[in-house]
Amino acid sequence: YPTALSNLTPEFLSQVPTDPLDGSNYGYQRGTKNNVPRVLLRAELEVSGSDLLEGDVDTASNCIDGSTTNCSDPYYCICR
Repeated sequence: YPTALSNLTPEFLSQVPTDPLDGSNYGYQRGTKNNVPRVLLRAELEVSGSDLLEGDVDTASNCIDGSTTNCSDPYYCICR
């Protein structure tokens, strides 16, 4: 996994996407869980009651050892 999303440009992305509401960067963290490489992506949803929030990661440390990234709702986190 890349160390930062910006490392994906220009080969895979023409530019790093940003939040359309405020222009902020999406959350990205690279690390390991039980010595397995992992990556955590985070975005804030516009609708805090969205059904999508039922199937995401709410505790970042479940994805990456020692992570303190806030994945509580309304943040939508994906772990791979």
